[in-house]
Amino acid sequence: MKTFKDAIIKGRRDPVFFSEYFCGIKPFPGQADWLTKGLQARERTLATGNRYGKSTIAGVRRAWKTFYKIRDPQFDYLSNYVSVCLSITLDQAQLVWKVCERLFLDRPQLRWALKSEPIHKPYPLIRLGNGGEIWARSTDQSKNLWGHRWDD
Repeated sequence: MKTFKDAIIKGRRDPVFFSEYFCGIKPFPGQADWLTKGLQARERTLATGNRYGKSTIAGVRRAWKTFYKIRDPQFDYLSNYVSVCLSITLDQAQLVWKVCERLFLDRPQLRWALKSEPIHKPYPLIRLGNGGEIWARSTDQSKNLWGHRWDD
């Protein structure tokens, strides 16, 4: 990459490049396929065995989509972007959220994008300077989900 700006431009259209350059994670072929195939799909499933790196690659994807606010074009007029990590329990939802937290805190290529330090209580929240947010929520209590709209 000639400049950081070039890397930002390339990273928007190439999630594997984003993973390698911005996150320092070289996805293996199955992870790269999951990152790139069906980017516009409403639902994406990653069902594999243990130690596949599901949480890691899901965190990279969530960081990528929130960093660039990748969403259905009909919602581009919205200034904020909210991505949520959901699971039956909050500790499970936090697995992917914590990957995002580590990426934004530990990687200089991403740290500058933080608006403020991540919040852990009452619910995990990462705020980016572009208006993007990454949340973690459990689905065991539906009240945690009422009245919210999410991009991813």
